[in-house]
Amino acid sequence: VKIKDVRWIRVMYANPDGIDAGLIQRLAREPKICKYLDMPVQHAHAPVLRAMRRPGRATDFLRQIRHLRARVPGIVLRTTLLSGFPGETEAAHQALLAFVQRAGFDRLGVFSYSREAGTPAARLAGQVPAATRCRRQRELMAAQSRISRERLARRVGTEVECLVESPAGPGYVLGRTAGDAPEVDGRILLQGRARPGEIVRTRVTGSSEHDLKGVIL
Repeated sequence: VKIKDVRWIRVMYANPDGIDAGLIQRLAREPKICKYLDMPVQHAHAPVLRAMRRPGRATDFLRQIRHLRARVPGIVLRTTLLSGFPGETEAAHQALLAFVQRAGFDRLGVFSYSREAGTPAARLAGQVPAATRCRRQRELMAAQSRISRERLARRVGTEVECLVESPAGPGYVLGRTAGDAPEVDGRILLQGRARPGEIVRTRVTGSSEHDLKGVIL
């Protein structure tokens, strides 16, 4: 945070059990640290989490999410989930869907489990058929798309800083906000002129499921 030329510092892959009061305080108070946190929970059904050898429960995750949003207003929360892990029943999948809807993550990615020879998970009973894994992944992403569309729509009319990344045709550039990690999150199409690497003040004028539109002020 003391390096003068660094404007944005982003916390990625912070396991939920490692998010302590000190980190939350820094997120809230340090201007250079983006109000953004990537906390991969992987699942929310207790038996599946135990099979994954991961700590935590859905109630713990939801409590932590509420605490983060209360302590760091405007924070963008991202997570990743693994669908179709061995032993995941339809009830477990429905529990994960309910968790996604209750948590309301701003950004969420879902990976479908892939059996790999030699791994502990490959030897587990209850391997989920590929078609079922893919269907469950689609259902989770459909639920998240609705959440993302609603959350991004709330940002229309607000002013935000954006990092310009590349040209996007005459009079337009592509960028991202502090709430968008590179390569995994959405982008913003900006009307106006700016050079890649510049951080510019913009007004959000439109939104879709995962991306924004805006104008450089």
